[in-house]
This record gives sequence, structure tokens and C-alpha cells, in this order.
Amino acid sequence: MTFFDRILRKNTPVTIGLVATLALSAIALAVVQKPGFETHRLENDLLSQPWVILTYPWSFHMLSSGFGLLFGISLLLWLFSAGSALEYEMGSKRFLVFWFVITLLGGAGIWLGAKVESIHVFLTEPFLPIAALTVAWSVRNKTQTLSVYGVIPVRAYVLGWLASILLVLSYGSTVPVLGLFATLPLIIAFCFASDLIPRLSFSGDPTARNRRRISPTEKELTTRGQVRYDQSYFDEVKRRELERLEKERLKQLLGED
Repeated sequence: MTFFDRILRKNTPVTIGLVATLALSAIALAVVQKPGFETHRLENDLLSQPWVILTYPWSFHMLSSGFGLLFGISLLLWLFSAGSALEYEMGSKRFLVFWFVITLLGGAGIWLGAKVESIHVFLTEPFLPIAALTVAWSVRNKTQTLSVYGVIPVRAYVLGWLASILLVLSYGSTVPVLGLFATLPLIIAFCFASDLIPRLSFSGDPTARNRRRISPTEKELTTRGQVRYDQSYFDEVKRRELERLEKERLKQLLGED
């Protein structure tokens, strides 16, 4: 099976679309270097171009330097891995909405922080929403251990904290208030992934396409042979399947056999 066959079999079209469009945007910005070509970054004049509060991640200058290229590739690979896991759990439509919500909150937070401090705001690249996505992934996969570059073991919750600290330092190194406002999407992502928002559950039912949903409130039992299974059994099966798929994604990301 080729690399592209594996990608297509993941059945995570939103994540694949995000990675592909971000990469294409970076290439376009590097090739077409003309004044006025880049119109989707977020700056002070938000009211004249309100759409930039959602499009700033595609102002992605990952080809501007060697370090930018390395960081950009790592960022896209991580988006593909973590995004695929979350999209599988949430469902594609809900994941797409989640992405744009954390993107909007990130842009709004930075813009409001700049207004409070009366400084010029210039927001580009997808680091902010990907950091919020990382926090959500770390909450949903607390028991996972990643091997960074195949050598350094890192627990999922530690990765969430590292992403948060790096975000605060990146935006608040010179203006601390800006770093504080930048945490808005991270806080919302944490509460959402922890199911702390009333009447709003994080997980969809990814197996609903393949089986009839069993109501946990009715405690309905399913009979197979002489054994009867309740909802807790199916929940455990789903949890193990998600863990198995996540381990496979991480192995592919790190190039392990």
C-alpha cells in the first residue's frame, strides 16, 4: 500500500483538505511575490475585511527560510495526525465547525488584545488554531505517549501544556496581555474536549454508520448467541478502536514499521 493510499483510507477529508490547502497556500505565497497578493492575513482594519478573522491561517510563509520550512512541515504533519484522530471521533462536519470556531476565537483574541494595548496587530499562519487543536487532542488522549523524532517519549497531556506555553511565549514575549488573550481558543478547546460545556458533547458517534445506536439511558441490551451486551461494552470497544487507530497514525507519522 502506497503512502497516498493510506491517506485516502483514513476517511478524514476535512483534515486532508486543511493540510493540502495550507501547503498550497504556502507555495503560492512563495511563488507569487507581488504587492497586494496576500489579502487573508489579519491586521488592524478588521471591519473592512471581516473574513480575514477566519482566513489568516492560510497566510502561511513556511517557505521563507530553512527553519520556517522545517517548522511548517512539522506543523502540517502534526495537524494531519492529531486532526485525523479528532475528526474520526467527532465526525467531519463537527470537526470542520470546531476548526473554524477555534480559528475565529484565536483571531478575535489577538485582535482584542491588540486593541486593549493600542498596538498594531499582524496575525498569520495556522499555529494558533493548531495549538488549540493540540490541547483538545491531549485531553482526549491523556494516556497516549508520543515518541518525538522516535527518541523522546512525551505524554499527551505534557504536549498540551507545551503547546500552550509556547503559544503564550510567542505572542506575549513583548506584550504579556497579548499572550493572555491568545489563550482564549485554548481554554475553549480544553473545556469542549473535557465535556465541560453544558449541552455540548465533544464526541460524535463515529460507529453510528455501521451499527444501530443503543441508548445509554435505556440500558438496552443486545443479544449475540448466549451473551448479552449493554452500552458499556460497545463504549469500551469504541475506545479501544480509537486507541488502536491513533497508535497506527503515530507510527506512520514517525516512519515506524
